[in-house]
Amino acid sequence: MRNNQPITQRERTFPAQQRLISTTDLKGQISYCNDAFVEISGFSRDELIRAPHNLVRHPDVPAAVFQHMWDTLKKGRPWMGIVKNRCKSGDHYWVNAYVTPVTENNQVVGYESVRVKPTAEQVRRAEALYQRINSGKSAIPSSDRWLPIVQNWLPFILVSQVGFLIGAWLDSSWGFAIAAGLSVPLGLAGLNWQQRGLKRLLRLADQTTSDPLIAQMYTDSPGAQGRLEMSILSQEARLKTCLTRLQDTAEQLTKQAKQADTLAHNSSAGLERQRNETDQVATAINEMAATTLEVASNVARTAIATQDANRLTSAGRGIAAETRQAIQRLSQSVGDTGETVTRLAQDSNEIGGVVDVIKGIADQTNLLALNAAIEAARAGEMGRGFAVVADEVRSLAQRTAESTGQIHQLIAKLQRTAEEAVLTMEIGRKQADEGVERVQQADEALAGISDAVANITDMANQIAAAAEEQSAVADEVNRSITTIAQLADQTAGEAHDTALLSEALTATAHGQYALVERFNR
Repeated sequence: MRNNQPITQRERTFPAQQRLISTTDLKGQISYCNDAFVEISGFSRDELIRAPHNLVRHPDVPAAVFQHMWDTLKKGRPWMGIVKNRCKSGDHYWVNAYVTPVTENNQVVGYESVRVKPTAEQVRRAEALYQRINSGKSAIPSSDRWLPIVQNWLPFILVSQVGFLIGAWLDSSWGFAIAAGLSVPLGLAGLNWQQRGLKRLLRLADQTTSDPLIAQMYTDSPGAQGRLEMSILSQEARLKTCLTRLQDTAEQLTKQAKQADTLAHNSSAGLERQRNETDQVATAINEMAATTLEVASNVARTAIATQDANRLTSAGRGIAAETRQAIQRLSQSVGDTGETVTRLAQDSNEIGGVVDVIKGIADQTNLLALNAAIEAARAGEMGRGFAVVADEVRSLAQRTAESTGQIHQLIAKLQRTAEEAVLTMEIGRKQADEGVERVQQADEALAGISDAVANITDMANQIAAAAEEQSAVADEVNRSITTIAQLADQTAGEAHDTALLSEALTATAHGQYALVERFNR
């Protein structure tokens, strides 16, 4: 047997109207205990639940008492007795316990103990019984064994004495014979009559707790009288246990009803808030649906604009290509013109060489004419005609020299102009090349713009499709929210009805508690 230590032998008490309730499974592990039991035991609820019930067993209680309890319970019968329990601190408290099997579907699933405060006399009897058992003495006193026999045969003896008194009164041998013949049948008849009624009462008593061992905790009456008294006490304890459990259940029902009432009112308020919020959500959904339709319309217009931009970009790319080709042709023409001007400059150089030759011939002719004039002067009259010719030749040579100089100036000017033209054409060619490159870059940029516009078009189409789908979903959500709002209104009404029902349930539970409390005093 479990020996819980330490013990202080300090007694703790609890109010007479208080009930200590606990239940265990078939293994004796605690599955439920009320607040009063938790409080007086000193253990926490977590320490008690799923712990073996012998956690509160006091070592002063003999093992035979607990063995008797378990033997009785395993027979499916209730047990009652005065028990000394141990607190966590080592203190103790006395209880008048009534233990019953708990059945479900005709199967025992656990045990329930309802304890009340015992009287001082009951505690005194229990202590005496515990000391007697712990000291090794018989649990039942010897007087309780022979006294019932005397009580049973006493009527027989008294009736027999009546027969002898009759014989003495007759004062004859026949009188004594008649008395002897009547005394035995009369005594047996009286004994049978007494035993028949007593047995009937004892059979009823056997259906309750009427064990002689336990009876010693409650009464000094021996034998059948003690068993009958114990049976009455057991029935009273059974009734009080029933009322106590009803009271405990009523308390829990009242608490739960109050909680249900609170929850119902909270639910009603929450549903009202939900309905308001649902209305707001429905309004927001309607606005979102309208906005979605507007977005879809804007996206459609954007798609059209991007398609126009795509067409314009394609046209721009065509124009850029034509411009690039024109600039390339211009560059080619400028290059050809430069080559022509270069050849012209070369031809001018060749003309200059020819002019130089002519100039040399003119200079030489002028020199020859001068020499001829000198010789003509020497010849006198004979050379006058030759002198005239020489003057003409010299004059022609001078004009030729002047013309050659002018030609040199023109050729030099032409060469400078040709060089400037070549330089200008080279610059134009470079600019044409740069123009071609820039047009190429513009074409590439337009190609990128075209791709971007195509992507924008695709995304716009996707957005439009998504907007249409979102609009459909918004309509569906709106319908669902409308349904939810209707259900919320219906649920709010039902929650209000539930709150009223919870209030009625609370009142009923309170009435039940008051009724049980009135009969449990």
